[in-house]
Amino acid sequence: KFLICNECNFIWAFPICEKSSLNNFYNDYITRVRLSRKKKMRLREKQYLQDIHFITKTLKKGKILDVGCNGGFFLKKFTNKFIKFGIDIDKKAIQHGKKNFFFKKNLKHGSFLNFNYKPNFFDAVILRGTIEHVLEPEKYIKKISKILATNGKLFILATPNSDSVSAKIFKHDWNLFHPIEHISHFNK
Repeated sequence: KFLICNECNFIWAFPICEKSSLNNFYNDYITRVRLSRKKKMRLREKQYLQDIHFITKTLKKGKILDVGCNGGFFLKKFTNKFIKFGIDIDKKAIQHGKKNFFFKKNLKHGSFLNFNYKPNFFDAVILRGTIEHVLEPEKYIKKISKILATNGKLFILATPNSDSVSAKIFKHDWNLFHPIEHISHFNK
């Protein structure tokens, strides 16, 4: 089930799966969900271009980190003006990215919280469809603030909005209420 804060309307799954269960769920997510749904992948490609257009309005070049990068599909859409880094807990997704994309040396398998990046290293960190999946979003934000360069940018994109029209209409039947995948539901 989901709980809601009466003060800020933040919604979270309760109880939350154990970390090991979540890791099992995301093991081979790329094959079960991403690559097996061709039509959704084509639609996602269009979303990627919209999000890159949004990002490149304020960021023209630099080192970028995509946390929850899956197989690197979003990163590959950025021009070569960007040095691309990605991390994901799905080992097969990272293997796919390393096999198919030229920035493969910068793709890492594991939890973002377990990697030590240099302070002030990245010009941008991207959480695209990611923050609602993580157990401890506050720890992610704190770590990101340390690895972002001065004037670096944090982009949180493709995150379900619990105040959206569809969430209000469908309520508990909203298709983005997924108690395993979407642990946290943020509003603007």
